[in-house]
Amino acid sequence: MPTLLIVGLALLVLILAIRHWQLNAQVRQLTRMLNAHANQDMPPQVRMLSSFSSLEALLNALEARFELHLTEIGKLRKSDRELHRMVTNLSHDLRTPLTIILAHAENLAHAYPEDQHAQRIMAKGNELVGLIDRFFDLSKLESEEVEFRLLTLDLSEQARQAVLSAYDAIEEAGLAPEFEIPDQPIYVLANGQGLQRCLQNLITNAIKYGAEGGVIGVKAGPEPGGGWVTVWDRGRGIPALQLEQIFERTYTLDDSRNSRSSGLGLSIVKAFMKRMHGRVDVTSDERNGTAFTLHFVTGEEA
Repeated sequence: MPTLLIVGLALLVLILAIRHWQLNAQVRQLTRMLNAHANQDMPPQVRMLSSFSSLEALLNALEARFELHLTEIGKLRKSDRELHRMVTNLSHDLRTPLTIILAHAENLAHAYPEDQHAQRIMAKGNELVGLIDRFFDLSKLESEEVEFRLLTLDLSEQARQAVLSAYDAIEEAGLAPEFEIPDQPIYVLANGQGLQRCLQNLITNAIKYGAEGGVIGVKAGPEPGGGWVTVWDRGRGIPALQLEQIFERTYTLDDSRNSRSSGLGLSIVKAFMKRMHGRVDVTSDERNGTAFTLHFVTGEEA
């Protein structure tokens, strides 16, 4: 009797071991299938024969979830394409009459130089043209339909160029400049036009909203796997509750850095940094000012 019991237990253990091995094999197969399809726009065919009814039900439910997820992604992409097309058409439709209005306003300003109305029309018209251009730029960036080459660039040199371009505006605002840019090159992966646009937007933002602090700074340095550049000021900071929202399009709460503007400048910075595989961080204290830091990576040119 003890011998039969031992044999029975041994068979039970053997059966459980085989079942465990079969389950692990099927789970590994499922893992390989999911990894193989992780970056593809099609659902993995996870239906496979299984001696475990619960596992087979899980696989079928998983495939159904993938199909639903990809359907939603398709809808979002279609919506993005339609939005991009709408912004493109709207930009063109608005630009034509605006050009005519600005031309007439310029003629009036030359004919009646003492009349301030024509000057105001020109100023507001140019603001509207700039707003249309920013919407169009952001739409192109987010659609990823425009060629965007990434090259190995010297971040130190790029920061110096941005400072040089903005130096007159900094002096006109009466701000004391403080620059800490190393002489040594900091090589990062970036798009030259995109990098300059990001720095220009941040410096313009600091001039506009940090003027009461009397100082503006730009500093740069290397970090593991890349480099960083910071634009800071000592003006009124951004409330903590708004820090997560300032990069949203058209976010214009009165206390934010986007107030009295379109709210697109920081959104464009974020979109450019995403295309360059980097990120933008912000730290702010309502009494000690704000700092925006762009983080860049190194890598292969594309």
